[in-house]
Amino acid sequence: MRCVFVVLGVVLGVSLVSSLLGYAQTVSITSEQLSLGAAVWLPIAINAAPDGLHRYALSVSVDAPEIAHIEDVRFPEPLRDFASFQIAPDGSSVQISVRDENDVIARGAQQTTLAEVKLRGTFGGRTNVTLAVREIVNDRLNPFNVAISHGQLTVAAAPSAPTLVVGVDGVLVGDIVRVPLILTSTVGGVQGYRARVRLERRDIATFVGADFPFFADQREVSITPDGDEISLAARDGVNAIQAGAKGIILAWLILRGDLPTMEGSPLRLLSNTITEE
Repeated sequence: MRCVFVVLGVVLGVSLVSSLLGYAQTVSITSEQLSLGAAVWLPIAINAAPDGLHRYALSVSVDAPEIAHIEDVRFPEPLRDFASFQIAPDGSSVQISVRDENDVIARGAQQTTLAEVKLRGTFGGRTNVTLAVREIVNDRLNPFNVAISHGQLTVAAAPSAPTLVVGVDGVLVGDIVRVPLILTSTVGGVQGYRARVRLERRDIATFVGADFPFFADQREVSITPDGDEISLAARDGVNAIQAGAKGIILAWLILRGDLPTMEGSPLRLLSNTITEE
């Protein structure tokens, strides 16, 4: 199935950081650079599995969740029915568990993807992406040791003044995607805000709603009849966003993919008003 991409930024490049500890097998997560508001899938892979894999448990964490946070995890198709994950509320870490019940990772497997972790850049800077192997067991039901190669994520510098940024993502035709509305920073906390965003090509995707992670009261959402523009407003009645906060997701814009095209459709922030405390 082809993808519909909602595009605002660009991926800048890739770098790889690894550290070999002397074991014959290595589990690694890649490094990446991305633009503010963009998301990236970082694959976790094992370089070799001479005795296959029966099960494994991993964890991934970022040391600066205000710069980038963990948003989702996906698995190779044959492993999905026996895989699970749990993301920390602040997006700083995820726990992953997989059982290879169908012998997908068989004896002699090479350069095999174990999972992919989706991270979103919300503030300019660099954060380490730390990988830990809590358990890894081969098809002989023997646990074994592996070297670990950690990653790093670099997000393009944020504007010096508080700025509202619309995120970047892709969506399959007929599927749903959540794209963040990000406030890069705040000096005095956020009392409330209003924003209006337009999807330039209505035939590619449609606004269908919005979610508010922080704002529990006085929320407003309005979508034009043809779904190409969304207006939203909210107030922070519980002081959830405090002075000095960085990389804050004010809302998730929810879109449905309508047309199979790779051309993409920019999301334009037409207007915004941020009221600080």
